[in-house]
Amino acid sequence: MRNENMNEPQNPQCVQTSVMVSADYKGYRIEPNNTGYVNYDFYKLDDELITGNGKTIDDCKQQIDEL
Repeated sequence: MRNENMNEPQNPQCVQTSVMVSADYKGYRIEPNNTGYVNYDFYKLDDELITGNGKTIDDCKQQIDEL
């Protein structure tokens, strides 16, 4: 039995990472939300109150377009 690579994943191409990014869109800031209920919150850049939230950045952008 070869054990020279025992600590390495069996298929390193299948390793998943989850990186959530922030975005600016039409005067709003979209940022990750770690509450577990939604993935992103968005708010006006000059305001600290959350305007809304969504599951994805694109979902937030669609809601901003509707405002």
